[in-house]
Amino acid sequence: MLTIEDGSIVANANSYTTDVEFVAYAAERGLTIPAVEADRDVLQVLAKDYIDGLDFKGYRADASTQYLSFPRTGIYAYDRTIASDEIPKELKWSQMEAAIAAFTQSLIINETKSNVASEQMDVLSVSYFSGGAWSKVRLGRVMNYITPFLISVLELQRT
Repeated sequence: MLTIEDGSIVANANSYTTDVEFVAYAAERGLTIPAVEADRDVLQVLAKDYIDGLDFKGYRADASTQYLSFPRTGIYAYDRTIASDEIPKELKWSQMEAAIAAFTQSLIINETKSNVASEQMDVLSVSYFSGGAWSKVRLGRVMNYITPFLISVLELQRT
């Protein structure tokens, strides 16, 4: 069962979107999702886990009591300041896109990064062991909506 974060810092919230919103979003786009609400709820929670694992600009509105990444303060996106009690529609769209993706694939993958055999600094050279892997899920339809809310690589380099 979903507990929806509406911007008021809802205790035990586990989703930004309702089942009704999710069903309507998928239907509007002709996308397939499970017929059973409990199955859709699981996808929404998995999508929330994926979304909340991203590096957002700003700060949680109440870091002491807030479980989810939103609501936030200090975000300017889409030519406007995002209110500290707002759950932006773009965040909701991203969660629903991630939930749709979660219907057919894992969103969070355990990664193996230990395949580097050697590195060289001058005239950069890297060699790898066979069998190692680097895996990261990149969901273009999710990022299409949410990128303006995320910390960019340039912002990370400045800190």
